Amino acid sequence: MTWKRRQFISMSTGLLLGACAASTRSPQSTSDRTITFWTMQLKPTFTEYMTDLIAEFESQNPGTRVEWVDVPWGEMENKILTAIAANSGPDVVNLNPQFATKLAEKGALVDVETKLTPEQKAAYFPNIWKANRLGDITFAIPWYVATDITIYNRQIFEQAGLDPDKPPKTYAELAEVAAQIKQNTGKYAFMLTMDGGQVLESMVQMGMTLVT
Repeated sequence: MTWKRRQFISMSTGLLLGACAASTRSPQSTSDRTITFWTMQLKPTFTEYMTDLIAEFESQNPGTRVEWVDVPWGEMENKILTAIAANSGPDVVNLNPQFATKLAEKGALVDVETKLTPEQKAAYFPNIWKANRLGDITFAIPWYVATDITIYNRQIFEQAGLDPDKPPKTYAELAEVAAQIKQNTGKYAFMLTMDGGQVLESMVQMGMTLVT
């Protein structure tokens, strides 16, 4: 049985996009130059990277200190909601787009476009930037993105009479290929990722309208 890994779906901004968003805490005085920065479970894998990044930022901004707090993934939502309710939220926080959108709906995040120059905004891919907008408000700054890949079985492609070197590149092509695979081999060609909201996100990527 031979397997081949290939990029199947174009860059996904809705799955692993890290959103940096400002909190509702009152502006700090000029004498207090400490920035509180929360991340989601980056330690210990990214400790060295983050430490170096913070040191570089502090060197470029003399007198400013970054207080880095790493929060376990499963605890972030409760912690950030509690902090915001107490008006003691972090200045910057690493969130996923889905939860950040919920906070933006409640007006808990600032419009970052009011804090950036056009040149700074232009440094981001337009579609990734749009993923962090709610109405006229840009509630977050893109931090990182990921690309989905699909692993497919070349042997099954051959059994179905398909060219194993030419897998489908779109969901429309996948639908045609899946029908041929089922008809010729009796096998199902594709299984959606059944993790949280990814099923609904995949449906949107397929062109479905979830709500009218």
